[in-house]
Amino acid sequence: MSVTIHIANLAAANRVTLQAGPNLVLRGRPNEGYYVGIDLAKLDAKRENYGEAFNVVIFGDLGNPNDFYVLPYAAIGHLFARTPIQLRSAERPRWKVQIHSDEMAVAGMDQRLNVAEFYADFAATQQGSRSTDNLDMSVEATIFETQRAGVVTQRRGQDCFHREVLYNFGHGCCLTGVTERELLVASHIVPWSRRVPPRLDPANGLCLFVAHDKLFDKGYFTVSDDLTISTTRQRARLSSHVVRLLDEIDCRTLCQPLRWPIRPEYLRFHRQHVFLK
Repeated sequence: MSVTIHIANLAAANRVTLQAGPNLVLRGRPNEGYYVGIDLAKLDAKRENYGEAFNVVIFGDLGNPNDFYVLPYAAIGHLFARTPIQLRSAERPRWKVQIHSDEMAVAGMDQRLNVAEFYADFAATQQGSRSTDNLDMSVEATIFETQRAGVVTQRRGQDCFHREVLYNFGHGCCLTGVTERELLVASHIVPWSRRVPPRLDPANGLCLFVAHDKLFDKGYFTVSDDLTISTTRQRARLSSHVVRLLDEIDCRTLCQPLRWPIRPEYLRFHRQHVFLK
């Protein structure tokens, strides 16, 4: 009897297509630090065909569309600069790689590399050579048949995040009520560059007017667990215009999200690590 797996992960669903181009695609084990064994022969084949202009793609949770790293070899290649003893003596030479809290490590190498910026960037797999419009974004696959059931939807992580956050606040700024779409930003509470898991979680987003998005991003104001605004008291260096903007929103309460409640741990992160107290 065959078992059907629902594959939503973009890198996993498109593995064959990506592998045919400038990508070495591997399945990692998220509960073991995205552990993978990178076959030396396969790595050498990509290096021979593309030089350094290819990616090592490591995907994890099959049910999470955006749980993958797209690691440019040009950025990580120095971690493979020499051959450890265990690689030389192995019957099937492999590099043993793990990524814990965005820190990539290769067995036998002392250096670690922060790879947070390479998480969930599906567009980077294309290297400008192919449009993502032709790739399957969600697939049903059968273990024994490895048969694709078809395309369900086409989306890219950031576009999806933007769309869901705007929907979550009724396509209006949750602070001012501004509804002009071109002036609205899906603002990350936990910044994109700081932590991996919340990046594309709509519960990590606020729909803000573009000016308030910048103020929030730079820590000029923050939000309590009950969605009340607190503004920075570090105002001596601020222009009168910025001070006036902060005074206008101080102690206001954001409107309630429609579908995804804002997660308190994300707000706490912003208060502790971003807010200028």
